[in-house]
Amino acid sequence: EDPFNQHLRLNAVLPFGAPPTGNIRQFNLHFAEGAVVDLHGNDNLAHDFSFVVSSEGPGLDVLSSYPAVGSIVGPGESIVLTFDEIVQAGAGQFELWRSGGSQPEIVIPVSSELITGTRVIITPGA
Repeated sequence: EDPFNQHLRLNAVLPFGAPPTGNIRQFNLHFAEGAVVDLHGNDNLAHDFSFVVSSEGPGLDVLSSYPAVGSIVGPGESIVLTFDEIVQAGAGQFELWRSGGSQPEIVIPVSSELITGTRVIITPGA
């Protein structure tokens, strides 16, 4: 059952608790006239608003990341991974492997200090 009252109604395209198709779920929000008022007591007009909630993880934006695929860079240069949405630190580590290597050469723990908005900046020599 969808929660609602006489002023504000939120409808999920699927009933709450039903598994979404894929990882995206659409919601429709209806504000009835008078659901909110400003500081002067003026009512709002009725309004409908739709939005989508995605449970997919962030996507890597390869074209905005550095270095470019196949490029040659110095050993101390920063690696910049750019994502399609704001990210935050999870768990684990970043591993830098030598091509053909059997183990990582550099291991950097994931931390919030590496993250700024949509970018993760890894500096191997730091």
